[in-house]
Amino acid sequence: MEWDLPPKALALVKEWSEEHEEALLKIWNTQEFVKLPPLEQGVQIMFHKIKKIQPLSDYKLLVNFASGEQKKYNVESLFDKWESFRAFIFTTGLFEQVQLDSGGYGVSWNDELDLSCNELYNNGKDV
Repeated sequence: MEWDLPPKALALVKEWSEEHEEALLKIWNTQEFVKLPPLEQGVQIMFHKIKKIQPLSDYKLLVNFASGEQKKYNVESLFDKWESFRAFIFTTGLFEQVQLDSGGYGVSWNDELDLSCNELYNNGKDV
């Protein structure tokens, strides 16, 4: 799938579609539409809640999770994947404005730039 969604939303859509892949293929092939359960009912989600976020040099984030784990995440790896993340290159000081989202479920810079806690946890490097 390739969509222009924020990373947080895209991760949830991918998780839901993977969970319901067989049913989605049946719907596609038969054109018989049925209601599928939402993500909350379809899978047990485990969020790796963030306790603290700190921007580092070279577009890296130091992420402290509620579990006590600490990871370093390389945001630069997203520059080719999602064009909106290239804004960090052209907008001085934007990267340093990272904010922890309410509840610790992600981080954001503005309405277009955000990352989920699971993205940071799953693709971050242990410190």
